[in-house]
Amino acid sequence: MATEQPFLPVLLGSDMNAYGMARAFYEAYGIKPLVLGRSHLTATQDSHILQFQEIDRLNEQDVFAPALAEVAKKYADKKTITFSMWGRLCQADHQK
Repeated sequence: MATEQPFLPVLLGSDMNAYGMARAFYEAYGIKPLVLGRSHLTATQDSHILQFQEIDRLNEQDVFAPALAEVAKKYADKKTITFSMWGRLCQADHQK
């Protein structure tokens, strides 16, 4: 059962790490985090404890910032807290 909170966790990535974080937020706060990913992976695809949004090329700089700006605009009534599940991928893309 999801409950209303003044914040929204935004998880970048749709793998098992994202599922684990989504589950932790759901169990601790009763909130369904927003999961952003390039594709819906097995770990999160049938889950009812998260909201998934597919964003093609999310890992590319020209898509990443505008996509997060859209999320912030859409959820302007909440404080968004963003967590990256990508680890080395973000670091590698950032060093280009």
